[in-house]
Amino acid sequence: MAQNTAHKEPLQGYSDGGFQVALEAHCRGALEDAVAGYRRVVADTPAHVDAWGSLCVAYLAQGRSG
Repeated sequence: MAQNTAHKEPLQGYSDGGFQVALEAHCRGALEDAVAGYRRVVADTPAHVDAWGSLCVAYLAQGRSG
């Protein structure tokens, strides 16, 4: 999940650091922290498909489907 699968070449400004922190929070069950982290990543790098997908999964885990 921590790999950007949509691009063969790294995106300019693409940083996995923020995504990794959010993913670790998600794995710990700290959903509020995970959502906040994913939202920061997608705000900085809108093409980060893994952050978008993980954000959706975190929202669903919170019961936020709409």
